[in-house]
Amino acid sequence: MKEVMTSFDIAAIAAELRESILGASINNLYQLTPKTILLRLHRPDLKLILELGRRINITKYEVEIPERPSNFTMVLRKHLRDGHISKIEQTEFDRVVEIAVRTAEGERTVVVELFSKGNLILTGPDGRILFASTYKKMRDRNILAGEQFHPAPATGINFLKAQGDYLVDLRKFGSLELVKGLAKLLGLGGLYSEEALVRAGIDKMTPCASLSEESASRILEALESLKAQLKNIAPVIVVESDDRMIDVLPFPLKSYKDKRTTRFETFNDAADEYFTKLSFEETAEKGAGDAQTLIAEQERIKEQQTKQVEEIKRDVVENQETGNAIFGHLIEIEDLLSRLRDQRRSGIEWEEIIEGIKRDKEEGKLPASYFLSITPEESLVTLALEGRELALDFTRTASENAATYYEKGKKAKSKIEGLRKAMEETEKKMRERQLQKRAAVEESQRAVREREKAWYEKFHWFRSSEGFLVVAGKDATSNEVLFKKYMEQADIVLHTELPGAPLTVIKTEGKEVDVETIKQAAEFSVSYSRAWREKLTEADIYWVKPEQVSKTPPSGEYITKGKFVMRGDRNYLHHTRLGIAIGIKELEGETEILSGPIEAVKKETKLFVEIVPGDRKSKELAHKIRGFLAHRAPENLRAEILRHKEEEFQRYIPGGTGEISK
Repeated sequence: MKEVMTSFDIAAIAAELRESILGASINNLYQLTPKTILLRLHRPDLKLILELGRRINITKYEVEIPERPSNFTMVLRKHLRDGHISKIEQTEFDRVVEIAVRTAEGERTVVVELFSKGNLILTGPDGRILFASTYKKMRDRNILAGEQFHPAPATGINFLKAQGDYLVDLRKFGSLELVKGLAKLLGLGGLYSEEALVRAGIDKMTPCASLSEESASRILEALESLKAQLKNIAPVIVVESDDRMIDVLPFPLKSYKDKRTTRFETFNDAADEYFTKLSFEETAEKGAGDAQTLIAEQERIKEQQTKQVEEIKRDVVENQETGNAIFGHLIEIEDLLSRLRDQRRSGIEWEEIIEGIKRDKEEGKLPASYFLSITPEESLVTLALEGRELALDFTRTASENAATYYEKGKKAKSKIEGLRKAMEETEKKMRERQLQKRAAVEESQRAVREREKAWYEKFHWFRSSEGFLVVAGKDATSNEVLFKKYMEQADIVLHTELPGAPLTVIKTEGKEVDVETIKQAAEFSVSYSRAWREKLTEADIYWVKPEQVSKTPPSGEYITKGKFVMRGDRNYLHHTRLGIAIGIKELEGETEILSGPIEAVKKETKLFVEIVPGDRKSKELAHKIRGFLAHRAPENLRAEILRHKEEEFQRYIPGGTGEISK
């Protein structure tokens, strides 16, 4: 299974990127993982993904943006943000792409190395290294800040540019197989070297030294056909019979003639599909592996806890039975213990005491017949009773000794309770790890392509309870765009007299608009106005027809960007309340976030929360909203809701602050 782009792949992708992003500006940059950088481009909102050591392509898949930029990200933003891409080239025929970026401070070059472990090197106009993801000293070059950048030595002859009989040196490899010699000479890699030989009809195991002129000519023809196909690509993903992807190619290869293939419009689309899913699978595999390691650890802990419980159970039984045995022979044992204490108090030496007890034992007298030994320094006498050995404290009574054993059993029982609780916690952790493992596997199947956004999704918008689309500007620029590009004669326009208010448009499509829709649009518009930041509970707003809205000021006056002149009569809605509902709508197991006036959202879902002006910061409020909705949701939807990032809720909070309505 292919894991990294080949030189052929990079040649194909570089050509497509020149067509799609040359001249595009870089809006922002993100470091998604230690090896993955994302460039968000303004054409229109394209995402260029650089996975060092693996791939470069435009991705149409959703990506998770880190909450905080890394130091590496900050350096890249400093040098590249707002720059324009002026060149994209493959270095020779190697797995290296150079992206030139024209900035206000001069040209910067991003060198993306996709071979080995990969690297990203940023150079200035003089070719000196400004920054690199990995610094190192090597035999043939150094990657160090301030030093002149030198590309890695070529892996072979660039066959795309080579002319004449450039295969003559193949014979110098002697007995080396032709497939290996070709890969070594041209840096093609094993797959394309083999493909060239398949097309030439030559056994790949032929020794290089025996290459004939006629065979060399056929190989050159095969290589020329590969060159030609790079200019006329037909991208495919190669699939096994079990639907497992094994390769992605800029054009079909005879080497895979027995495999199924899936065709794509562009190589970028094919590479995006292949490598994104590969990355998801690897992440899932690692997550499942990490979870399995933790499961194994918890299983080991549980096994130890089970053994401990069994041992303690035996101790409980042993102590209980020992106490019972003492009580079963309480009088005899008490006689023996009293004898020991009395004789010792009388000054009799231990040797004499022991001899006396042994004589009685030999004569079969009780309780001496139970006697085994005495340990004076520990005040212990050991007896054999009912098939067990009992160690008793002769300074205490028989009843006190029995009570000691019962107490030991009781304490052991309490240990069992503690261990059982610990085992329950261990089992809980095991269940969590199993869920984590399952989630990791499910995550590998969650590679989701970003859907094409509708034009109105660039603005604040909602659909009224009667189905009308209502769109409002987010700022001065979007107010202008909405006015110039999307406002039509049959629409209804709402505005407030507060500064910084959004231009709000009800898209009527020629239909008569109901009073409730106008009311909802008014609530929506005032909520996204300055009234929210000023923490007002209500505000006045009016509506007019599009022909009443103008950018032409009265004589001698000037209208700033995002503001308009309203002529003629205005239809006021006084004391319009402020409030935005944010809810969750389920569709085929997926969840979608909705926002708008409460009546509009209520029409779509029962799972919503209303927010009003307040002091809580939007980030904290978004966290609270997500938790509130997840808590109120059916159990099968909770995990799905929590998968939504807090930023997805945060974007619907007007004015950067608010509070949940009580």
